[in-house]
Amino acid sequence: MNMDSRQLDERKVRMILAVVSVVIIAAILIYALLPYINAFFGGFILFVLFKPLFTFLHFRLGIRKQISALVVLFTTIVLVIFPSYFLVKMVAAEFQYAIANISIVVDYVAVIDEMFPQLGVQETVNEQIGNIEGAITAFLMDIPQRLFHIGIILTIMYFLLYYLLVSEESVMKTIYRVVPFHDEHVAELFNEFKKIVNTTVIAAGVVAVVQGGLLIIAFLIFDIEGAYFWGFITGILSILPVVGPTLVWFPAGVFLIIQENYIAGLGIFIFGIILSNVDNLIRPFIGHKIGQIHPFITLLGIFIGVSLFGLIGLIIGPLLLMYFVLMVQMFYEEYMQQREECKQ
Repeated sequence: MNMDSRQLDERKVRMILAVVSVVIIAAILIYALLPYINAFFGGFILFVLFKPLFTFLHFRLGIRKQISALVVLFTTIVLVIFPSYFLVKMVAAEFQYAIANISIVVDYVAVIDEMFPQLGVQETVNEQIGNIEGAITAFLMDIPQRLFHIGIILTIMYFLLYYLLVSEESVMKTIYRVVPFHDEHVAELFNEFKKIVNTTVIAAGVVAVVQGGLLIIAFLIFDIEGAYFWGFITGILSILPVVGPTLVWFPAGVFLIIQENYIAGLGIFIFGIILSNVDNLIRPFIGHKIGQIHPFITLLGIFIGVSLFGLIGLIIGPLLLMYFVLMVQMFYEEYMQQREECKQ
């Protein structure tokens, strides 16, 4: 074996060791950062949504990059975190009100148990109350850990957002180098991300207004207190497909039936079923009309995304499905099609 072949073999061994080292370190980092993956998605999503504001501040008004980025960060905090705090505060107040009036339900259950003792209603209700108390206790004990986790997610997300705003060019150059497709295809992937983010936000806003409005109308028709408050809560919960609004109208309907207001209870159930299924029509329609996204991809992506990533999956789910379709097409165009042409 001559000197050149030995050097070639040594280089191959070193290359293999380098690749293995990179893969091992990457696997460790992915494992460590996986619980915070939503922070990275959130940072990129906020970047897309608030990039126009940064562009206006920096390029139109001539404000320094760093100052413009800080203004954007402060704006997102005002628009997201502060409303969330007041929302939680209002829900807590309503929850206390519900607890204070739970005696009505307990008395009604006692009457049913006396009339139909064989059903064991009282025992079932007591068991469920015990389960709820246990769940609340476990939730309260877990609050410090949850707050710590949320704090880390917010820290990562806002650091990433700041870095993307002030160093966009270097980030884009790195991505263009790393992604194994031609530049025009990489640009198409970026455009797809922007399109899906903007379309999802528009669809979420329309769904929130429609579902919240329908619930307000239903509550006003049947003279239920807090119509506008619960309509607002329904609009917020509309980001949870089907399940979200049900958390408002279903307990209201049950409570009305317990109070023997059967017509109002039935009416709330009818309105509730309608408004809970509104998003199955509006989201795919807006996705198809504005974002040119197939309705099947929108619906399937939402259910897959929410189950894997939580609320942020409303955007990530359809995005992953679209990226899969696009990248398969790009792989065929850049590699398989060229290979077939070379054979011919």
